[in-house]
Amino acid sequence: MKAISLNAVVAALLTAAAVGLTFGRPPIPQTPVATPATPATATAQASAPAIPLDPYTKDLLTRLNSTDAAQREAAEKQLANIAGLMQQPEALKKLQEVTTDPDLKEFFVQRQAQIRAHEEERRLSNLPNITLKLSNASLAQTAAELNKAMGNPPMSFVVENNGDQSTFYTIDVKDKPFWEVFAQLQESGGFEIQNYGGNQPPRLYPNNNRYQRKYIVNGPVMAVATGINYQRNVSFQGNNSVSSNLNVNFTFYVDPRIRSTRFKNPTNVKLTDDQGQSIPNNNNGGGYNTGQSNMYSQGIYIQPPPTLPKSITVSFDAGVTTTVGDTKVTVDDITKNNDKVLTLGNRTLRIVNVTGLDQPGRNNAMVQMEVQAINDGSGMDYNSRIPFSIIDANNKVLLSSSFNYGGMNFNFNTNNSQGPYKLEVSSPGRNFDIPVHFEFKDLQMP
Repeated sequence: MKAISLNAVVAALLTAAAVGLTFGRPPIPQTPVATPATPATATAQASAPAIPLDPYTKDLLTRLNSTDAAQREAAEKQLANIAGLMQQPEALKKLQEVTTDPDLKEFFVQRQAQIRAHEEERRLSNLPNITLKLSNASLAQTAAELNKAMGNPPMSFVVENNGDQSTFYTIDVKDKPFWEVFAQLQESGGFEIQNYGGNQPPRLYPNNNRYQRKYIVNGPVMAVATGINYQRNVSFQGNNSVSSNLNVNFTFYVDPRIRSTRFKNPTNVKLTDDQGQSIPNNNNGGGYNTGQSNMYSQGIYIQPPPTLPKSITVSFDAGVTTTVGDTKVTVDDITKNNDKVLTLGNRTLRIVNVTGLDQPGRNNAMVQMEVQAINDGSGMDYNSRIPFSIIDANNKVLLSSSFNYGGMNFNFNTNNSQGPYKLEVSSPGRNFDIPVHFEFKDLQMP
């Protein structure tokens, strides 16, 4: 997307005002400036409720540098008003509709997408509590009511073959974190989660081994300490060396309202024994556990002290990654958009060249594209592929394929179709990390 000047945005605002569009709030108070009135400005002032800026907006950049304090103050207020409009999706949509400049139109479209992505980030970081009331419900009914309480999210629970018909669940909770409600149900009836990855929905299956789970809930993640493994070895080769290792194992469950793409491995790991003494560890941490799943298992590896304590306390940071942003990006006519650059999450796609679509009687065509990573610090899953389609004027799909990164050529048959030819890309959105912190106290040692 090309850089857009403030003057271009101002021109679009004035165009919108000229056709009578309003933006849901009155204009800012006008500060008189030493600019003579003209018939055009008088008309604009008369229709002030439809104009979010004063009639001298075209001179905004000049007046921001004026030596006249009143002019500078008025210009600063107008600039703040423009910035406010850039936060209003309804205003941006109206500006998108009235502007004829394709780059400016794309600017307004992309700005709307940015606002929606930020709103989604805020929602995912602060998922609402749930309310649930069940009385002698089967596992299948329990899963259905849990899904309903969450708003039937994309990763809703599935129960195979209606689950266990001999165990029933009763609960009455109001405004509680989802995982706390889930854990309470688990402890009362006994069931487990299976997750097959690939963004498949998590499955609940009965497990009659009821036990008190060691879990902690932080935001959208429930961490469960599943066990500690201790191993001591002696080698009779060489100097009869003795070695030992200690693993603390966890399973992390991500809220079904989040479509997880990866999980950040524990970092900042701190361990203390039952006497409050620090236990050294070699966990540098970092990296990600990938697999597009809402369930991840991870161990923390410790060099055990010579004498094992009775219990340990473990704390660490982790995080879940999801994607936010629009799911579809469209180029209406690829033959007129060579060097067009699209932002697709943390990648950019550039249409390098298109051949064969504008030549009568030719049935074979080629589109050449280039994909690069955006170095925004969020990381990129280079193995995941982004699907796209090329569609003719009659909405017939001529090519359906996918790409990951680098330069690539795609050949396809036009079948005597008619243009314009549209490119539709299913954008994965951009990565969004939600940090979480856990501290497990008094974990019993073997």
